[in-house]
Amino acid sequence: MKTDKPRVGMAIIVKNEGPYLIEWLAHHSLMGFDHFYVVNNDSSDNTWPLLQALSQTLPITCFSYATTPGIGPQLPVYEEIVRRHGHEVEWMAFMDADEFLWPSHHPDTVSDLLQATMHAHPDVGALALNWATYGSSMKVVEESGLVTERFLHHAPQQHHLNHHFKSIIRIEAFAGFICPHSCQLKPGYRYLHTDGTEKRDYYSAGQRNPSLSGDVCWTRFRINHYVIKSYAEYVRRKASRGRAYPECGPLDDPFFLGHDNNDVPSHPCAQHIVELKARCQDLAGRIGLADPSGLLSKDSAAPPAASIAIHLPVVGHVDALEEQAGFITITGWVLLWKTRPAAGFVVTIQHQAVPIEAWQATERPDIQHHYPNAPLRNGFEIRIRKPALGSAQDIAVSSLTPDGHITQKIPSGASADTLR
Repeated sequence: MKTDKPRVGMAIIVKNEGPYLIEWLAHHSLMGFDHFYVVNNDSSDNTWPLLQALSQTLPITCFSYATTPGIGPQLPVYEEIVRRHGHEVEWMAFMDADEFLWPSHHPDTVSDLLQATMHAHPDVGALALNWATYGSSMKVVEESGLVTERFLHHAPQQHHLNHHFKSIIRIEAFAGFICPHSCQLKPGYRYLHTDGTEKRDYYSAGQRNPSLSGDVCWTRFRINHYVIKSYAEYVRRKASRGRAYPECGPLDDPFFLGHDNNDVPSHPCAQHIVELKARCQDLAGRIGLADPSGLLSKDSAAPPAASIAIHLPVVGHVDALEEQAGFITITGWVLLWKTRPAAGFVVTIQHQAVPIEAWQATERPDIQHHYPNAPLRNGFEIRIRKPALGSAQDIAVSSLTPDGHITQKIPSGASADTLR
């Protein structure tokens, strides 16, 4: 039986990932990948020159691909990589730049995983690695530092998003892609999870979804999916460039809220972070950068949509406005990041801020039915003076984060019983 570790490649398509590229490549080089196949897809930041520079010091093959209108770029790019370079490796992973292959124990590597899996299951043709979907860690603005060090909260293992998986494919077993997440295998090969169990199909309303698996396996390895990052990064970097497959829906505030799950704190291995920072600094130094953020100049530091105002979306409702003795009392509920009460409020009438005479938090156990991690005191009662001009319809309420950021306006006109 062959005992040498297999040669493993990583295929990825990137668009405007300049600030994150060095960390992603440094991390996966530490994970034991032998070669990277990186395709630039219509980037307008410094991604392409950064890739070209890095290819002089890392085993990277890079080329550009222009999106054809109406055709998602991932499958054509993946197929081209396999056609051109599949013979150069024994296994190939297919991932995105916001996905980090993550071991349960340091310093486990992907080549160790594949060697052990092939020894135990010689008929393995592909491995399905499930997501651990990370939220914003309650961050509004973009901060310096590693992605893997800044975002430390994710959804519970059995959360529906974590049924998504990405694949590491044994080239000799590959028979074609089904979608960017999964492939067909030649007869005699099996699709396994990292614990050696066979991947089960996922069905919803009687329909099979090839992007998801029936079970969520985090044994030995998983994929940490930093899908939104801070709200500023989501708006200015992710949402502004759009989705590879627009038919999957817009990158809007409901998408952010649906993926902003911060239920489980999870700190990365301290030793890995030390090694990752050293590797990032080494790569940055090799290509003449002062820091590993990937920014080649001041101009390239500005994200494509840097002028977009940042106001965190919230869940909540203004339930009632009651007038009495020259005052208006505003009641409702609001949650920041689906788990935190407001630190304060801003009330405007005809877009002009008005003084708040007093406000207090109130108990809303009904909201906890829909948001189990919400505090009991997620309701509010705000008192303002009745304005000389304007009407109740002109009143708008926004909440404040603990850092003093003003959120989006709290919706009005619906009760908690209408929530889904």
